[in-house]
Amino acid sequence: MPQPGLNYLWNNGAGTLPNPVVSPSVTTTYILTVTSVGLCPLTATDTVTITVLPSALASFTYSFDCSGLAVTFTNTSPMLSNSYWNFGDGVLSSTMSPVHVFPDTGDYNVQLVISNSFGCIDTFIQNIHVGPPLDPVSSFNYSIVNCELEVILTSTSQNDSTLIWDFGDGTTGNSPNVLHSFALPGTYTISLIAFNSCGSDTFEVEITINPSSIPIAAFSLDTTWCSNIVTFYDSSLNTTGWFWDFGDGSSSSSQSPFHTYADSGSYDITLIASNSCGADTLTSQLNLMNFEMPNASFTYVEQLCDPSVSFMNLSEFYDSISWYLGDGTTSFDTSFIHLYQDIGSYNVLLIAENECGIDSLIQVLEINAIQQPEANFSFSINECTKLVNFFDSSLNEFSWSWYFGDGGTSFEQNPIYEYQQSGFYEVMLIVNEGTICADTAQRTLIIDENSIAGLFIPNVFTPNNDGLNDLFELKYTELCEEISIKIFNRWGQQVFQSDNKQFKWDGKHNGVNVPEGVYYFILYSRIDKLTGTVSVFR
Repeated sequence: MPQPGLNYLWNNGAGTLPNPVVSPSVTTTYILTVTSVGLCPLTATDTVTITVLPSALASFTYSFDCSGLAVTFTNTSPMLSNSYWNFGDGVLSSTMSPVHVFPDTGDYNVQLVISNSFGCIDTFIQNIHVGPPLDPVSSFNYSIVNCELEVILTSTSQNDSTLIWDFGDGTTGNSPNVLHSFALPGTYTISLIAFNSCGSDTFEVEITINPSSIPIAAFSLDTTWCSNIVTFYDSSLNTTGWFWDFGDGSSSSSQSPFHTYADSGSYDITLIASNSCGADTLTSQLNLMNFEMPNASFTYVEQLCDPSVSFMNLSEFYDSISWYLGDGTTSFDTSFIHLYQDIGSYNVLLIAENECGIDSLIQVLEINAIQQPEANFSFSINECTKLVNFFDSSLNEFSWSWYFGDGGTSFEQNPIYEYQQSGFYEVMLIVNEGTICADTAQRTLIIDENSIAGLFIPNVFTPNNDGLNDLFELKYTELCEEISIKIFNRWGQQVFQSDNKQFKWDGKHNGVNVPEGVYYFILYSRIDKLTGTVSVFR
């Protein structure tokens, strides 16, 4: 019984009432915790287990025999101990799964009452119709798959327990719904036999399998001799649609088109042949050769100091070239150098050929007396950056080799070179180096590290605003170094400071004229420090 001054707490969701009502679906243990109310609370616990027994669940199935009145009942109830049947015609039975013969056709409410080993009871009632014997009736529908050697078969048979298909091609099946594939087109008699315990029934249909054929892509082509026009001939089978990809970004839907290409080369030609059953694709490579007549052209450069000539082929659309150099020699190279033995005129012939034809060009070449080179150069130095601009003034030269005296080189005509250190450097220019007409010129240049030691620094100025010698400033023509200056009075107080080499001191400190007298300065550069005095007079 609940007592005042006590608190009750049940686990598993039973709440805080002293006497809760619970309905567990499975066997469950509940723990009660009782706590007294006051300054010194006490706690006690107790345990209650509620056992839930398995319930009974009645069910059954039934089947008829060929008499139509005898019914076989199958008890499908789980965990049963006893069965009690009431067949609805006044007959009772306690057999587990009985066979009962009804007195006549009609509807009967069959009742099954079961109990299990725990004493639980359940009842299941099902209305059954007892009628005349049910013979099997065979029938089916079919649908021929377009473009395929296939048929879809769907059984519509009744009262069957087993089905057997005969597809008419030597194969059979037993599923109600079938997708059957034939090996060849033709006419086939398909039969379906429906069986049950009372007998069998057969249904057959004659069907013709003659699918539309899938397309097969095929083509050939014809290239006109030395032309960029190509004709394509379709030879596809079972085709009603065509799509051509000419491999150069162009296409056509004609059956046998022709196409004009802009350039020679290799092209992947693709034909997609199609009909209502699908499509087939064929890709073939077209190697389109030169379709232009060759154009013979060349240029040449005569060497200044020897009778050799550099020939350069400029021909277009050729497969091969032939040179006839006018002195009895020939060449088949694209570009080359030829040495003539004598001064004089030579008729140089170039013949360019391809499969479309031949073209030729003749030029008259004059081999004159050798002109000897003369190497010469000048330079200008930027002392602040140590950059030197070199200027070639040689005669009859065609190549330049510069050696700057510190290991550096250049093969430009007018190079710009940066020296890393001050010093004396012997610079050499060799023109036409490595040939029989080379010549050399050499110069000495001096790279001088800039210093503030040679600056002109005034030692007196008169800041009286008369426009003459009013400012203390440096006098220089070129000064690469950045410098800073500090100026002090006789007591060591700093009266002026600047980090700009173009400073100008007007004889003031904090906007007030300094007294006349001698002031001390310190000049700083990256490599030097210079001290001195300057006098202020007004």
